Amino acid sequence: MRSKRSYALLGLLLALSMFAAACASQGGDTGNNGDTGNAADEAAQGGTLVVAAEQFPADTQCYGASNNIAWCYYPENAVLLGAYRQTPDFTYEPELLDGEAEVDQGPPFKVTYHINPDATWSDGEPVTAQDFEYTKEAILDPDNEVVGTDGYDDIKSTKIIDDKTYEVTFNKVFAPYKTLFGPIYPAHILEGQDWDKVWDKCICDPKTGDPIGDGPFLLTSWKKNQEWVLERNENYWGDHLAYLDKMVWRYIADVNSEIQALRGGEVDMIYPTTQLTLKNVLTMEGVESDVEAGTFWQHLDFSFKNPLLKNDWVRQAIAYGIDRQAIVDKLVKPLQDDAEPLQNLIYVSNAPEYEPHFDTYNYDPDKAAQILEDHGCKKGSDGIYECNGQKLSFSYKSTAENELRELMYQIIQAELKDVGIEMRNDFGEADVVFTELSQHDYDVFQFGWVGTVDPFGSNAIFECKGDQNYGDYCNQEATDLLEKTNTILDPTERAATYNQADELMAEDVPVLPLWQAPQMLAYSDKFGGFVNNTTTQGPIWNAADIYMKKSAQ
Repeated sequence: MRSKRSYALLGLLLALSMFAAACASQGGDTGNNGDTGNAADEAAQGGTLVVAAEQFPADTQCYGASNNIAWCYYPENAVLLGAYRQTPDFTYEPELLDGEAEVDQGPPFKVTYHINPDATWSDGEPVTAQDFEYTKEAILDPDNEVVGTDGYDDIKSTKIIDDKTYEVTFNKVFAPYKTLFGPIYPAHILEGQDWDKVWDKCICDPKTGDPIGDGPFLLTSWKKNQEWVLERNENYWGDHLAYLDKMVWRYIADVNSEIQALRGGEVDMIYPTTQLTLKNVLTMEGVESDVEAGTFWQHLDFSFKNPLLKNDWVRQAIAYGIDRQAIVDKLVKPLQDDAEPLQNLIYVSNAPEYEPHFDTYNYDPDKAAQILEDHGCKKGSDGIYECNGQKLSFSYKSTAENELRELMYQIIQAELKDVGIEMRNDFGEADVVFTELSQHDYDVFQFGWVGTVDPFGSNAIFECKGDQNYGDYCNQEATDLLEKTNTILDPTERAATYNQADELMAEDVPVLPLWQAPQMLAYSDKFGGFVNNTTTQGPIWNAADIYMKKSAQ
């Protein structure tokens, strides 16, 4: 059966995909060359950067249905480019394009993509409009298990004007058009191949085994649950070849092990999930670090397939029974002293469009218990409520070997037990539990969405038939508002419409937002060129510009 998930988000997930709007306070140089002010003087040609990768995907087809996790996208964003890329200041900039796409508001609404004349695949073939057309067709092919089809479903027709010009006509105005066509696939390599299987262990020409890509690096080796190896693309068409010879992404699932590996020089860069022990990195000798309020946010996802969790009053009782402020105080403030619980499912707290609709769920265990009793629930001899003969006991999934998530679980489990609700530990390896998530096989799932520049990704999560609506939530009024946002070009009106939908979802609590993570990028001071990018573009969004210092060689 076809799996429909939000391909346009890069995912998405981690994911995938949740998705916050523009965050004006993010810093960093957003030019095509990143933070390269001293590169001409400091940068050596050569060297290997070893990166600690917290999660490992099931295979190398990151944009297939089974791999919607951020740690699949991060390295591959240096191999396969898109029409646009996301920058640290939460804007989109052309990547494969020769300037901004040309927009005709119509009707009909048209977008014309002018591909950079220099854009070339590593085998010497040009990146063409046919590659854009192949990408669109592959995503819409019902036999392909893609991350999703949102946005592509709205395409009425396409036209190859010439090799470097591609015109897309939409059925209606499509405001988030910049989220589409990322990445682009090589038609001359993949036409006639099984899209779901051709790149399960490589990004290569299946006939020769030679790596293929249009980015500054190529994937030359992949060993499951061990490492990725990226090597410089010697035929890269960008401003300059990558400074580094290689990037090795080594699988280290535990944050404490990452810190030790960085301290011991076993790895050169970490991009860790927020953990309390990261405060030690801030003062580590020989290490540069940057912490930015990011778009990675933790939440509890509820499955409406569970007959108890399908009731809004059960989800509301859970929300009132969790002290989110205490969780933030204990687990987040040591890295970000002004952190607060996140109160919106669309926008992060430092986005100008943010409205705190979930702040109604302040910790109130007595109210939580009263809600349950008002609906006829009775406590059993073990202190856990039964409602209509069903015990309020739920499987609680998350990723193993993640100290902060374990601590969150322990806090939430204890608080809800006091209310009379049981949560049972069902943690597992990332590739296993995220596959179960995509199969809608869970009760309660604690994980994080990684935001993108455009909030369009929220639609895929919360619309009744959204590609990443893993919990099977449906509020038709909220869905109508989310769908409407795609046709609104005015940013103020669009944000207001998103917030109307969020206000409705705050009443329903299909997902309980917990907190917005501060994102740390830490690396050996032997290297330079890094700019922290907290969007799904990831820590090596400017991979060609990252370098080893001459003094370190």
